[in-house]
Amino acid sequence: TIELKGLSDSRSGIGDLYFRTKWNFWRDAATGGAAAVIPYAKVPTANSLGGTKSVQGGIIVPWEMRPSDGFTFGANLAWDLVRNDADDGYDSNFTAVALAQQEITKFLTLYAEASLAATSAGLSLWEGRAGTGLLFQVTKHVQLDYEYVRGLNRRATDWEHVLRVNWGW
Repeated sequence: TIELKGLSDSRSGIGDLYFRTKWNFWRDAATGGAAAVIPYAKVPTANSLGGTKSVQGGIIVPWEMRPSDGFTFGANLAWDLVRNDADDGYDSNFTAVALAQQEITKFLTLYAEASLAATSAGLSLWEGRAGTGLLFQVTKHVQLDYEYVRGLNRRATDWEHVLRVNWGW
């Protein structure tokens, strides 16, 4: 809660929860290439921390290549079904992302990525972003991901900090 000159604003909660799984449908050991399908659902669990008020979901199709030890580049395409602004139906969002990452140590990786996104509500409502980040492998199954992102046009947030906790098994 913040109070300033008689005005106050209060936020609480942990945000929405994502549930997702991955199916690798192509893997090439010779080139280090792989492709997958990742369906997901976002469940509204936030109190007032900027979460959504409805279930949303989508499908992500990632692809990557590992041309040398420690270096990876790749891309992904995504289709998301999100609640529309009028809150009377859903819109489709489409996103394309390209990335490159370099392993610095066994536990630390540096990466850069760029993305373009558009919506079925109007292709003129596109958004571009570019960022750089660090992946820190805390344990065999837990990874911290910090990214600093710059918006490339007026629809994108100017600057954004993103912190993710990735858990896998």
